[in-house]
Amino acid sequence: MPKNSYSTCYDRAAGLLSAAEHCTRGLERKLLARGYEEKEVAETLQRLTAENLLNDERFAGLWIEFRQKRRNEGGRRLTEGLLRRGVRRDIAEAAVRRAAQTDEYLQALRRAREKLLAGGCSDEQALVSLLLRKGFSRSEIKKCEEDD
Repeated sequence: MPKNSYSTCYDRAAGLLSAAEHCTRGLERKLLARGYEEKEVAETLQRLTAENLLNDERFAGLWIEFRQKRRNEGGRRLTEGLLRRGVRRDIAEAAVRRAAQTDEYLQALRRAREKLLAGGCSDEQALVSLLLRKGFSRSEIKKCEEDD
């Protein structure tokens, strides 16, 4: 089935976006994998961005919100995840900085800490090490401990 129509590429992209938020690079990969030409994909992405249907900042914020609820991850891991999905570094880092200012971010750290403690981690050094691996910084971990 040849896919060489700009409107078809646009329609496919809009359909994908109606089902779930995507970052530019992720949507580009999907469209190219479905056989659309690079030029039509580029034009489609440009149009969707101009119409604000495709927005990497919005994607990054929503992705972080989802990950914090499900995985209780810190800034470093969140940034790495966004970069793996193709979000530009400046956008990823800005989204993580915004998220780190929220109560939800601190709650994710508290949930991660409580889960580790409930799982039998009683050694303070081991606890800090595990939280560092989850992407939280030493200063965030220390602040969480002081608040408790």
